Amino acid sequence: VRLYGPARVRVERGRALILGIELEEGASISVPPGRSYYLLAAGGSEIVVGLGEGASIEYPRPGEEPLESWVEAADRVIEECDGCTVAVLGPVDAGKTSVTALIANRSFQAGLRPYIIDADVGQADIGPPAFVSGSIPEAPVLWLRELSPDRMVFAGHVEPGPVQAQIIGAVYRLLWRAREARSNITVIDTDGWVEGWHALEYKINLLRSARPSTVIVVGDELLYRFIRDRWPRRVIYLRSPGVAARRDRSARIALRSENYRRFLEGAPVRELSLRTTPIVNSCLPLASYKPPKGEPAIYEYPGGACSLFDAEEPPGPEAVKRLVARGREALVIYTGGFKGVLVGLTDPEGWDHPGVVEGIDLERGVVRVRTRYLGPVEMIVAGRIRLSDGYTDTGARRIWV
Repeated sequence: VRLYGPARVRVERGRALILGIELEEGASISVPPGRSYYLLAAGGSEIVVGLGEGASIEYPRPGEEPLESWVEAADRVIEECDGCTVAVLGPVDAGKTSVTALIANRSFQAGLRPYIIDADVGQADIGPPAFVSGSIPEAPVLWLRELSPDRMVFAGHVEPGPVQAQIIGAVYRLLWRAREARSNITVIDTDGWVEGWHALEYKINLLRSARPSTVIVVGDELLYRFIRDRWPRRVIYLRSPGVAARRDRSARIALRSENYRRFLEGAPVRELSLRTTPIVNSCLPLASYKPPKGEPAIYEYPGGACSLFDAEEPPGPEAVKRLVARGREALVIYTGGFKGVLVGLTDPEGWDHPGVVEGIDLERGVVRVRTRYLGPVEMIVAGRIRLSDGYTDTGARRIWV
């Protein structure tokens, strides 16, 4: 049967299989809201399913669901694995995350220690959006959002296009972390940006950096042929589920908002010194650059100059025009524009922790950041998105001239 959550499954007699998890008699599992899974029960089994609000159950047509072929492919990869890496590619809502979870689940079945890298910055599950995260699952899971991050690297955006290099570098670092953690199979879940030459070039460069022994392409045969013809190692094609739970733009925004809340809501606000804590990806000057009253502080950088206004609103066009020097670029920022900016707080080992800027006080030379991370901070990495009070993301504004 095909289940749409929220639902609770219990095996009263016999056994069942769901996303590679073998449920024996007496075992139970929960299907999260908005998720759909295929449950395969052995003949003579008795399965009790409790459906929550909005949940449903249906019988697919013969051959419509690919679960058994997924399990066969995963078991074949795992059987030949000895410290291997698997990358999972495919379009949006193809089933990449489910395939990733299934491989991890079957790895447990085979006695391996899996490590999962969540490289989908837009629909991140393990860490918050705009982060690339790694996790060491301790038990089989239906949804990667059930996992806690082991390490995180801040990419700074929820769209992979502007931060391709950051994502590739983060995946490379987390692969080394997987080796440190003595994982013997690492699975990389990627984003659904696979249309157009820039997207395909990015995916090939990601593979070149990660060098997976197996690439699994889900739900797009043309993408499978493209990757197969350009990647010298094994490439496997898997069909998408017959009927997958599709998420429109509003549902995706809601999922991102929920995940921001998971890491930031209710967190304490800490103050970090602008005199001793560098801010990366922003031309915000250190606190020694205090603007004269009504005038911006000017901070030169190679090729241009940064102008900082101590104001809640952006400066008008006339104020901006006065700052432009012939033949050079000008970047105009204002203190009020930093409120709500998502940041990564880098610890002494170089791993990042999520935070959101609550405000900047130039008189005292501090930036206030809401975060659950209370350890030492080597630098603040500014993102390119801003969160509203309701944790909805938009682009962070800055003015280029």
